[in-house]
Amino acid sequence: MEADSENKKKILLADDDGWLALAIEAKLKTAGYKVLSLWDGFSLWSSVQSFEPDLLILSMQLPGVEPLEICRRLHLAGGRHLPVILVTRHYSENQVVEALKLGVEEIVAKPLCLRELTTRAESLLGVFHRLPKEADPQEE
Repeated sequence: MEADSENKKKILLADDDGWLALAIEAKLKTAGYKVLSLWDGFSLWSSVQSFEPDLLILSMQLPGVEPLEICRRLHLAGGRHLPVILVTRHYSENQVVEALKLGVEEIVAKPLCLRELTTRAESLLGVFHRLPKEADPQEE
């Protein structure tokens, strides 16, 4: 059973809304993902480094960090691509444009549908994990 756990795709969920985060985490775990949840951004960057997620679901209202700055750091860091779904209650056109320029794949408005979010996650994980993990497009 542990070997099966090792092969699960990993999702880092960072959302300030505790009840919503619990619901999202339960839905993703039921769908077969390994999930690490954070309710603030203070340890977000170190969690990205240590957990090595296959997908980041990030709230724009996350305390302790500027979410677009995390996206900027991910974008500038190079290395393997980490797909990002940005979840937000309030956003401006400028924020959306900046997020998309920083490589955010999806922007989902709150209140959100858990089924839609899970489907978007599955879509991104399916697209980005057809290549072997060690394949780095920058090296080609």
